[in-house]
Amino acid sequence: AVIHDLAFLDRPADFEPRLREHLTRWVGHTCRSAESILAVSAFTKSRILHHFGIPDGRVRVIHHGKPERTVAARSPKAPLPTVLCVSAFEPNKNQMVLLDAFARAAVQGQAHLVMAGREGRSLAALRARTAELGLER
Repeated sequence: AVIHDLAFLDRPADFEPRLREHLTRWVGHTCRSAESILAVSAFTKSRILHHFGIPDGRVRVIHHGKPERTVAARSPKAPLPTVLCVSAFEPNKNQMVLLDAFARAAVQGQAHLVMAGREGRSLAALRARTAELGLER
């Protein structure tokens, strides 16, 4: 099993109760029954050990990979550099920070910000903030 985070347990107020209960049961069962568990960071491993009492030897840290060389690519349809954020629109995803940072970087007209994902509790506030910052298309 691969576990990316346990935010639903560490920050329960950020999750709807039904989703939090479902994830707690599902991820807990998965962690307890899996032969081995891969965590994407040492922090995630520590949270798995803390929340589920899994023996240390069953959890291994394997970080997300990154290419040796990063190349900025441009699509022929997008002549400007593009910042892409794919994530559910939920408070714990911190997209409001991304909007504010993009606005502060003063790159409007020099880069695109594209946000895509499942509708969530933050969508209305993100749309309002986008308009407030003048980042609407």
